[in-house]
Amino acid sequence: MRDCKALARCRWKYYLSLTYNKQLNKGQNQNLFMRFSITNIEVLFHRISKHLLEVISCSDIHYEGKAMIDLVDVYKKCQTADSTTLKFPVERSVAEYVEDAMRAAPYDSYVLEKCGRHFRQHSNGETGLLRSVDILEKSVRLCPGRHVALHHMGLAYRQLWMIRDERKPAELYTMRDSSREQSWDSLVKFLINYN
Repeated sequence: MRDCKALARCRWKYYLSLTYNKQLNKGQNQNLFMRFSITNIEVLFHRISKHLLEVISCSDIHYEGKAMIDLVDVYKKCQTADSTTLKFPVERSVAEYVEDAMRAAPYDSYVLEKCGRHFRQHSNGETGLLRSVDILEKSVRLCPGRHVALHHMGLAYRQLWMIRDERKPAELYTMRDSSREQSWDSLVKFLINYN
């Protein structure tokens, strides 16, 4: 009975922190500040990360990987929301922690989607983008309805195409109709040849 209560508490903390994370998505930092009677993003990050670290320490196979990748996600959002430098609450780098999350939940499409997005956003060339595409494809295979994973996979393919064709993003929007069509045709050929 006690184990059941501990797991229920662990899951409740996960969903509570997920709610806060989603509010950070929508730029509702001020609402969170008012709810907790705080004015500092560091305190907000500490509160949310405390819940996520408790979930991770529960070692629940369904929520450990999710909590790990959400901790990275909350860290990045709080880091960019303010000019203060936050300390990541785990003694590993963010990239290593993303790897840990993938190892903790290798068949969770949510975790794979977030990991693929992280690698796409932090790639430094073709290798990182190809890795991102592979992770996102695995997420889509596990759950074909993951539209966000498809979106990030498309962005990764577009970045790969721009690297290989030496194009700049602005060129796609400033071209005349005929050259834009040629550009899109080359993107389609790239995607066909890639797969």
